[in-house]
Amino acid sequence: MNTTRRGAPARALAVLAALALLPPPVAAGPNVPPKHITTSANLSFGRFAAAGGGTISVNVNGGRTRTGSVVLLLSSASAARFNIGSNSPGNENRAYILTLPPNGVVALASGSNRMAVNNFLASGPAGGTLPSGTQSVSVGATLQVAPNQPRGNYTGIFQVTLEYQ
Repeated sequence: MNTTRRGAPARALAVLAALALLPPPVAAGPNVPPKHITTSANLSFGRFAAAGGGTISVNVNGGRTRTGSVVLLLSSASAARFNIGSNSPGNENRAYILTLPPNGVVALASGSNRMAVNNFLASGPAGGTLPSGTQSVSVGATLQVAPNQPRGNYTGIFQVTLEYQ
């Protein structure tokens, strides 16, 4: 998140990169097809002025809303987007579960300054049946902004777990 202080409010750009995509270990065996998940867009909360604090929520379509005294500045926001598929035959029509981070685990950081990211939500159900090819899943979340949040380049990662059934 890049923030610059001009007058009293802080301006900020927060990007939560979805880089750590670590599927759980899979037992070795011929009946376990490889899992495949790629990131096609990162979660971004856009630019804002912290003012008296509040929250910024990005929905699964990339729309953002605010609560409290946070002021949304002209900028784009985006939901994270993942493509789930198979890099070998065998995953078509398989059931899967997508697990998002629980509250209290993910934070954006700039030096020693932090902002919590909570209330992750995915487009569609947390699981389903994988069609032939790939399926796109969007992920949104809520950023907790403290009053007069210090300026900085705030970044972070979150883990999405894909498990075939």
